Amino acid sequence: AAAGDTSSLSYNDADESATDPDELRRQKERIDKLAVNAHSLRVAKQLVERLVADVESMSRRVGQSPQQLMQSAVFVTNSDSPVLTLSDRERLLKAMVPRSSVALRVVVTLLGPLTSMPTALQRAILEYVVLVFDRIEERTMLHNMYRVFLHYMDAHTLRPLLCHLLYRLTRRVDVLPEHAARLLDVRRRFGGSAELDQLLLLYSQYCPHLVQAPARASSTSAAAVFRCPNDDFASEMDRINRLYGDAAGGGGGSTTS
Repeated sequence: AAAGDTSSLSYNDADESATDPDELRRQKERIDKLAVNAHSLRVAKQLVERLVADVESMSRRVGQSPQQLMQSAVFVTNSDSPVLTLSDRERLLKAMVPRSSVALRVVVTLLGPLTSMPTALQRAILEYVVLVFDRIEERTMLHNMYRVFLHYMDAHTLRPLLCHLLYRLTRRVDVLPEHAARLLDVRRRFGGSAELDQLLLLYSQYCPHLVQAPARASSTSAAAVFRCPNDDFASEMDRINRLYGDAAGGGGGSTTS
């Protein structure tokens, strides 16, 4: 990309090219080459700033199509770029307002490299998944990441959102002895919390022989504990969906599957 030319970085909304893995790889390469091909790193960063601002403006007006969400997810997880800063990636994530549904591959792309991300971005991604949960296609496939969510439960700042996701995902088949033992161990080592206790209460309802519900959990409803983590984003998502006449589920405030 020549200096001043951002056309190669624009979001492609064509169904085929925007979801093609080779095209997504080329998008990442174009961003990374900016720092080399532009006259200076400063100019390259100005081009990226323009791209991010354009994406934010578009998302405020019309949201993002499923294809654009996929492209955004690729940018958000591009930790090796010499020009995409953490702030740029966080802004792109906040701009991922879906017009309708969210493909499972978008969620998997965001969650895949979670280990290598800064804590702030990890938390923002988990919050995003909670917010768009009702709009994720093939949500049952998220159960493949159930153990991954359990793995991160030691992280204090992530735990409330992880409990929220696990609560939404948990079915009878998920209440296994090793899963219950993991949650009980977290509570023993770090203490209880409203979110963790609600998750343990759900486990006890499915399998009372495995888990005894914390006493205080039954005094609070799940709806009161697992509230929408970002009302502004949820409202914006609902506004965009009304604009496009979508009748899909709500904006992340629901707490039960």
